[in-house]
Amino acid sequence: MKSVADFVTFLRNERGLADASIEVYERSVRLFQGYLAGRPPSQELAGAWLSGFEKGRTRSTYAAGLRLWMAFLGVPFKVRVKLEQSLPKPVAVEDLRRMLLFAQGTDQLVILTFAFAGLRLSEITGLRCEHIQREALALRLFGKGRKERLIEIPPTLHRRLIEETRGRLTGPLWSRRSPRKGMSESAYYEVVVTTGRAAGVKVHPHQLRHFFATWTYALRPDAFYLGRMLGHTDPKTSYGYAGLVTVPSGIHTMEDLLKWVTA
Repeated sequence: MKSVADFVTFLRNERGLADASIEVYERSVRLFQGYLAGRPPSQELAGAWLSGFEKGRTRSTYAAGLRLWMAFLGVPFKVRVKLEQSLPKPVAVEDLRRMLLFAQGTDQLVILTFAFAGLRLSEITGLRCEHIQREALALRLFGKGRKERLIEIPPTLHRRLIEETRGRLTGPLWSRRSPRKGMSESAYYEVVVTTGRAAGVKVHPHQLRHFFATWTYALRPDAFYLGRMLGHTDPKTSYGYAGLVTVPSGIHTMEDLLKWVTA
């Protein structure tokens, strides 16, 4: 049985939400559980509970929390309340550069993979040696919803990932203890957050995915292409990354950007 604590961990690690948002969504779920009084959650009960609030920010926020919670539980939930949509918040180039200076060994490559392959936390957790394409500059993996996709990556990142396998063709790409067991989501989360803290940067893994999306779109303004790279079901989601950064002179590809960031 999934708990509220599991939900909070999911919001922090997988969705990369700010602590303030997580606190509000957790409160909405706990209030809804009080309303349920032991009854199983359902779309009907959720709609009835929300109808008790006046239309406005509170109702909209609680509806957002319930949508995430019900999706987390796998329960259909279609109550629609319009919400303000905030823009993605990618990590800044200078902040990423500082993080890479403080990262050591494998941790630096993990951060680069987040930032230049656009992986979700759950996806990098499942990353294996066999997902690195040997004959193409790409990763082939199963993402959200078990949907397989091919992610193009810069040549430098591809080379470093090949070197990281050290001749291994199968098994988790990274592990902390046993070669047969890969790193956990919390371990990857800590790599990013701890490195950021050391560099004086407040960051979560999803901001590195936003970095990839923002710069990919800036260098190649094609929403359908970016949607394929990110695993978006609806390419319209990709339009949210438009216009968030200005491309400096001399940066034409993600490889150029990687070299600029790591220079």
